[in-house]
Amino acid sequence: MPRIPASELERLKREVSLLLLIESQEHVLKKRGRDWVMRCVFHEDKDR
Repeated sequence: MPRIPASELERLKREVSLLLLIESQEHVLKKRGRDWVMRCVFHEDKDR
């Protein structure tokens, strides 16, 4: 499988907000200090 060129990865990092991408998948993120956290999508963890 061909690798994604480094320049394309850098462009994606600049132009795509991971926060908005995650929220568009209907996940709920909460701000904790300077970090964003969410419940694990693979477990039934109810603590967050």
